[in-house]
Amino acid sequence: MTLEDFNRIVKEWKKLAENGKKEEADKIYQEQIFPEVKKIVKAKIQKEEMDYYGLILLVGFSPEPLILSKSALEPECVYLLYSRETRSLLDNIVSETSLKPSEYSADLVESSDASDIYERIKNKWIEWGRRTDIAVDITGGKKSMVGGASMAGALLGFDLLYVDYDKYIPSLRKPEPGSEKILKLRNPYDVFGDLQKEKAIELFNKHNYQRSKELFEELKKKVNDPRPYEILFKLALGYEQWNRFEYAGARSNLESTLIKAEQYGVYEFDIANLKKNLKVVDILKENRKKSLFELLKDEEFALHIIVDIYCSAEREAKQGHYDDGIIRLYRVLELISQYYLAKHNLDTGNVDKQLIPINVQNEFKELTEQIYSGAREIPTKVALMDGYILLAALGEIEKSELKNLYNAIQPRNLLMIEHGNNLGNSRIYNMFKRTVWNYLEKTVGEQLNTYINEHAHITL
Repeated sequence: MTLEDFNRIVKEWKKLAENGKKEEADKIYQEQIFPEVKKIVKAKIQKEEMDYYGLILLVGFSPEPLILSKSALEPECVYLLYSRETRSLLDNIVSETSLKPSEYSADLVESSDASDIYERIKNKWIEWGRRTDIAVDITGGKKSMVGGASMAGALLGFDLLYVDYDKYIPSLRKPEPGSEKILKLRNPYDVFGDLQKEKAIELFNKHNYQRSKELFEELKKKVNDPRPYEILFKLALGYEQWNRFEYAGARSNLESTLIKAEQYGVYEFDIANLKKNLKVVDILKENRKKSLFELLKDEEFALHIIVDIYCSAEREAKQGHYDDGIIRLYRVLELISQYYLAKHNLDTGNVDKQLIPINVQNEFKELTEQIYSGAREIPTKVALMDGYILLAALGEIEKSELKNLYNAIQPRNLLMIEHGNNLGNSRIYNMFKRTVWNYLEKTVGEQLNTYINEHAHITL
């Protein structure tokens, strides 16, 4: 049928309806106009954007929109949900869409119970193999049916469709023929997901990467464009692994984050900072390939691991985890002593006393007498305080520092998580941090702030 013929028939249909000849008008609409409308709607579909395995239809009192959806989209499977009031329309829909028994199924639902609709759709989704190429047409059905179907579609990641029109003829209670079109509605999670995104970002910036990662993962399964959330999920996962000192895994996921961000042009964070992070974890991921003693002989690795533990302590403190922060600061001090002793070829895990001059061993005894009120030999395994005493005996640090250091580390030793029953707090943490910072500055030197910036995790 040509456009001119179609417009002529539409005018005739309108005239008959206006003159009260309803039966004649309905016959022309069903036999001549509606078949052409189906072709017009189908021609408007961009198949690559609306290519579905399954189509779920809510049967209302107007079957035409459902017929248009099925005819235009041509899904492999159709699932019809009807109420007691709309059961009689099923045969017409099946006939008009030429559905074979193997291509469709139908279920009676309680139209006033949104949860019933949700359960039916979820079960059908499972039956269809939990596919994602499924759409729900919410044009028909009561509001409660639409509510349940929309909820199910949004949560399961389906496209939500609606048969719309550009012009409506109130007197005929029909759209202007040819103005009909199928719209893909925004998934509610694209709108309401903004709230969840804000929460995920808030948690991310507080370094609660585990929970933010979970929220980003939920979002990427529910929105129409999951790419930004896939990237943020990878970023949170990488930082979560970094926080656990799983540097190889962190390196892999942060690299994937960078690649995807550049591939999709999604820049919701500082790419330059991420590239700095990658260089750092590339160095730190070597931590599993050699013993710590051997690694600490490598100045680049040693300084980066020391700064990294310090930065991790700051992240713990920011979350209010002061006990964990204090323990990590203690580890920073310990690593600094191990780093300096490694320069003397001394492994704190297995000290070879033959490498230590007698005068240094004697000096160690004298200093332990002053600190502990009892002389001690250099042990085979050197802990933090003994490490600094040995460094003082070797002339690496001032002897006068030892008593202050000994007093500074006591709050850590009295923590519940260590040897006592005290709890950490911000005051104790910040006091201890000042001591650690002094040693950190002496060890890393003028590049300390540069190192810290390289280790700083991105904020969103």
